[in-house]
Amino acid sequence: MSLHLFGIQFFHKNLFKLMRVLLILSVCFLSICADAQVNLKAGLNAYYKFSGNLNDSSGAGNHATGRGGIGYTTDRWGKPNSAGNFDGVDDWMFVASNAGITMGSKMTISFQFKTKNKRGQVLISKSDTINNANYKQFQVGINYPSLGDSGLMLSTEHDFDCITTSGTFNNYSFSKSTIDTNWHCAIMVFDSSYKRIYLDGLLVANDTVKTGNMYSIDSCNGGVLKIGSWWQSDPQSFDGQIDEIRIYKRILNTQERDSVCKNVQNPTDEEPQSVANTTLNNIGLYPNPLTGNTLYLDHTGEIKYAIYNIAGQMLQTGKLQANDKAIYVRELATGVYILKAETNEGVWHQRFVKQ
Repeated sequence: MSLHLFGIQFFHKNLFKLMRVLLILSVCFLSICADAQVNLKAGLNAYYKFSGNLNDSSGAGNHATGRGGIGYTTDRWGKPNSAGNFDGVDDWMFVASNAGITMGSKMTISFQFKTKNKRGQVLISKSDTINNANYKQFQVGINYPSLGDSGLMLSTEHDFDCITTSGTFNNYSFSKSTIDTNWHCAIMVFDSSYKRIYLDGLLVANDTVKTGNMYSIDSCNGGVLKIGSWWQSDPQSFDGQIDEIRIYKRILNTQERDSVCKNVQNPTDEEPQSVANTTLNNIGLYPNPLTGNTLYLDHTGEIKYAIYNIAGQMLQTGKLQANDKAIYVRELATGVYILKAETNEGVWHQRFVKQ
């Protein structure tokens, strides 16, 4: 047998093994890269921890001024004096107009909140002044059934004072899920006219600006940032607790969004851990790598799950009961994915490969 023929036969016999080694190495590389993508300080323009004050912890100097006597209470993780307490009457805070809070075409706002009632309320807003609602830019609110829904709302309102064409652009995006009186984590995203709302780690609204050609959330220069209120004659005051408000001039990736909502319970973590970490020990995923079209998720009790690709796009969601372990993934192409599982006890993540 010639050396050339021997080399060809050896290559074909070991090709599958070589491909498996390369696949494993690629998964490891992607895992490292995904972990390295968490940088919650990058692009952070305001960060309010409510640790006994209204100071901005981002380093940008956007400290807020309080009105009405905002109090401080226990946060969702049991730490005292670590969440803002708003009375729903006249408690609110503001940051004066400056370039640091002018968002432009990209914005992410994340926050923890717990409301005391189910009426319409504004949590975060931005407009020209405190005394009127001219030069509207955005509102983050909850429970507005008169507008078609009782869930989370992200409104990018651009009126005729802000744009060159006439008319009023009121563009509402809703979460389509009722907000109860428990603690929740919310993330609002504006990305060049695309709007997304995440509630407790799940994508609950994905929308576009419906009218006009609006690619910037700040069509007007300046604007006052308000927390807990809309404007003087129509405050729509927030009644409840709010905490961990982060405002970015960029879009957070999947790992960063999960980090913000998952790990703020540890007040010593300046940089929450990445999506690769888990908070549950009684869950298992198999087979991995997957060569067929059915994944199995070992778990107890009811569980919600979501599957993401490496780019952070959510591809599939579902719910499993205690005796149901099969997840059918026939529609997924060959590649690397992240499965997120959520129970009443916490959140769990696992990367898997479909061959």
